[in-house]
Amino acid sequence: MIQGRGWCWMWWFVVLAVVLGVGGCRKAPDTGDGRAGSTLHVVVTDPLAAGTEAGSGQRDYAQLGAFLEQRLGRPITLSFAPDLETVRPQVEAPVDVVIGQYSTVQHQAAQAHLRVRPVAMLTDREGQTTQRGLFVVRSEDPAQKLADLRDRKILLGPSYAEEQHAAALRALSNEWIFLSSDDVTTAETCGEAALAVVDGRADATVISSYCLPLLEARGTIKKGSLRVIGHTEPVPFITVFATSRLDAVDRERLVAALVDAGQDPALAQALESRSGFVCLSDPAASIGVPWTDWRGAWRDAVSDYVPDMLPELPRYRWKVPLSGPGRSGLAATEQLLIVADKDAEGKNDIWRGISTDSGEEIWTRSYAAQGDPEGTNSPRANPVIVGDQAYLLSAFGDLYCVSTRNGREAWKRNIIRDFGATVPAGGVCATPLVVGDRIIVNPGGVRPEGQNSPPEGVETYASIVALDRHTGKTLWATPGGPAAKASFIVGTFGGRRQIVGYDADSLGGWDIDTGERLWRLVPPREGDVNAATPINAGGKLLVARENNGTRLYAFAADGTIKPQPIAVNPDLAPDGHTPVLYGGWVFGASGGRLYCLDADTLATRWTWEDEVFEDYVSIIAGNGRLLITTVTGEMILMETAADKPAVLSRIALFGLEPMEVLSHPALLRGRVLVRGARLLMCLVPDPSEPAVTDATQEITLFDGETMGHWVETPFLGRSDVRIENGAIVMEKGHDMTGVTWTGPLFRENYEITLQGMRVAGEDFFCGLTFPVGRQVCSLICGGWGGTVVGISCINYYDAANNETGTSYSFKTGQWHDIRVRVTPGRIRAWIDGEELVNCRIADRHLSVRFEMEPSRPLGMATWQTTGAVRNLVWKRIVPGPEDEADDEMEGLY
Repeated sequence: MIQGRGWCWMWWFVVLAVVLGVGGCRKAPDTGDGRAGSTLHVVVTDPLAAGTEAGSGQRDYAQLGAFLEQRLGRPITLSFAPDLETVRPQVEAPVDVVIGQYSTVQHQAAQAHLRVRPVAMLTDREGQTTQRGLFVVRSEDPAQKLADLRDRKILLGPSYAEEQHAAALRALSNEWIFLSSDDVTTAETCGEAALAVVDGRADATVISSYCLPLLEARGTIKKGSLRVIGHTEPVPFITVFATSRLDAVDRERLVAALVDAGQDPALAQALESRSGFVCLSDPAASIGVPWTDWRGAWRDAVSDYVPDMLPELPRYRWKVPLSGPGRSGLAATEQLLIVADKDAEGKNDIWRGISTDSGEEIWTRSYAAQGDPEGTNSPRANPVIVGDQAYLLSAFGDLYCVSTRNGREAWKRNIIRDFGATVPAGGVCATPLVVGDRIIVNPGGVRPEGQNSPPEGVETYASIVALDRHTGKTLWATPGGPAAKASFIVGTFGGRRQIVGYDADSLGGWDIDTGERLWRLVPPREGDVNAATPINAGGKLLVARENNGTRLYAFAADGTIKPQPIAVNPDLAPDGHTPVLYGGWVFGASGGRLYCLDADTLATRWTWEDEVFEDYVSIIAGNGRLLITTVTGEMILMETAADKPAVLSRIALFGLEPMEVLSHPALLRGRVLVRGARLLMCLVPDPSEPAVTDATQEITLFDGETMGHWVETPFLGRSDVRIENGAIVMEKGHDMTGVTWTGPLFRENYEITLQGMRVAGEDFFCGLTFPVGRQVCSLICGGWGGTVVGISCINYYDAANNETGTSYSFKTGQWHDIRVRVTPGRIRAWIDGEELVNCRIADRHLSVRFEMEPSRPLGMATWQTTGAVRNLVWKRIVPGPEDEADDEMEGLY
């Protein structure tokens, strides 16, 4: 019997491995590559799997295992466990497939340094693939809805359980209930949370929607003792993940078998499912893998999203200017991109939260950061995104925990000051490492000889420190040497899970829970910068340094490193770039050459000489490809399987004028995010996806027949949108109806021209929202009673209350020519050829009224009016003297 433990069930520390025999099974067609006959190891962490508790979850995965064995022609081993943390140390076979809760498996896989990819989802008895978080209170509590929980104590689940944490915070924020990090308290299990409410230690909590009947059936709480008063949005539930051990052919065969399993009524019933498994190979249904850390979510610079090919000219969805240089890499989800910037004077760091979809700036976090480290005083460390929090580290040791929603500060510390360190010559470089609820930093504080106690303002002298990532409080602090530049990793080496990284002169491992240093290794040659991140090579450790080359180390059974390397390659010796381990090969650059080494022996397979490899490069591997970004702004795509260098494509990202790229790019599904010295761009390699190039001079926004990239804007009280007589007609709503553009974007140096008509009503018939650099604003045509034209909003004032507001006589039933011109210095607008707006925008804050938020970044809307638009064209322009942001052209007011 397997009993529950974890967030929503109480498993005991038991692992059941069921090995299904192959006798009598039909053998799948042999692929010719050895797959048939090899064992497929499936780990099931689904809390509703059979064996949890009688009368609750009874999904019989043994039947699924038998079905897969027959269809795939390979033995199937099923292991049941509450989580990956429990099962991995006890199962010798590598994990091929994981079936469990989406957000939980993603979190645990990242913690275990196990690369997983979602390939299918299991439907429930209603045919849904999602669950919700349920807000519950005591049955006698007066609260009836979420809004009633304001100023009440609300207990959330762990941060990695989306339905009990991130989705719950979003649901509360919709009711204008905002919990700061200090306000957030969590329980690790549903049982703990439910009992806390029943016992009066909390007013409300959030539990998984499937969990309430389990708690009542188990007797954890009495039936009816808790009452549901609200719920979160749906979030993904039981998902099938393939690990990196399965290649594309394996994944395709697995998914096909899973989909076929749903056609068997008896098997679907055994899995308590209406429709069996739903394939996630359809991009529309797929769940993207974010790039949330240094070199990606797993710090290994491997991504399934490396493109098949690069276009001849860079195709981009958007480009936005930046104000200063940057060396920090990018962190991104499908909604948010975080980039480090600097003000023009070089006095302040500016972290920008930018919409991944549109390039629009969502929030900024700025603070003073003056000094003169080598190169630049802008941040070096990569931002790190964990759920609804992000961690930002300056070159001077300022560590901020901020909300990903609005950039609001939860806590901050200065790790240099607090732990008795000095700013290194090259600035603080190592990206903080998040391990569970800990965040690991390496200030490199060293106690001066003869000093017994730290001076005022110094908490303690420490080389490496663990902080509570929710509060910033010190959990442990370990003495040692000055800091190195390289970032740390976490992994299991010699059977012991540990933190691995460098200080200034040695390589080491540290215990995660206590900070105890487990081992120390000094290289044969001194003087390494120690900038390249160590690499977990399947339980061995791969390191690369400029004076000691590339070395591979094994570990003893107690988790300490064996001092003599098992393989050495002295030629690959990078001083700043981190190599990539992929497909049994190591790819790295140094001394003007790109190297491909055998991952087991470090023997050189091939080299490619090119001057771009004399300097820093970023390499990302995946999809049988290498994606290389050079410091001069080139992007190179190569094959990984070839026995010699095989370049597929090579492009200049920034045209004829090279732009320095020292920031590590980020990859998302269908997008490559790149930061140049003063420019950020979202590249779109797939030729079937909408994008523009620098050669694109004009975009026809509407062809008169189809909506194309326009979608209806989800305004509350909206009415119908239709195409009629070559125009988009937006019917009178209560209050607003509109459309939003989802295609590629120009963000500056452009004009939009269109014709608009008030069909019926007395207010604005065209509220045109458009991007201006990283910002956005609206041109209102016919607002405030029908005549006002102007820009909303400038320095937070709308068109009726700023200097752009003017009056124009619009005639119902008549087409009017509308033209908007956007340059970095000015916004200008014309109605029927008459210039009505000429506004300097340099150093001014642009925004939209709250009602217009859904129109961002490009949209059109009406207010209690039926309006029509046609002949929409967006074209690039070259700014002239009249577009300059001088004070002598303050316009026509």
